[in-house]
Amino acid sequence: MNALVRAHCRLLAAHLAVAAPADVPDVAGELERLRVLAWQKMAAPTAATPPDRVLTIKEAAARLQTSPASLYRKRKRLRIGYIDSLDGRLKFSEAELEAYLARQNRAGRG
Repeated sequence: MNALVRAHCRLLAAHLAVAAPADVPDVAGELERLRVLAWQKMAAPTAATPPDRVLTIKEAAARLQTSPASLYRKRKRLRIGYIDSLDGRLKFSEAELEAYLARQNRAGRG
């Protein structure tokens, strides 16, 4: 729960503590409305994450602006890529390459 929501909940609890007994049913009704909204929010479908694309050694090397041979040599040190258990070939996750490039960009600026 973020700080703003937590502060609003504390404020509501403080108001409820000093509310006149005749106001409590109205407060309870409003709390019920908020509870329903919260459940609707939790049950709402979220945007689906697109599937990660698998890249060949040639595609990954092109993305990293290097040669396939160089990428074969460096891949363990860079900790990227995996051997596909079905065909025994070296493959790369597009998301993993993007994360690697982002790390390199941050390291270059620091």
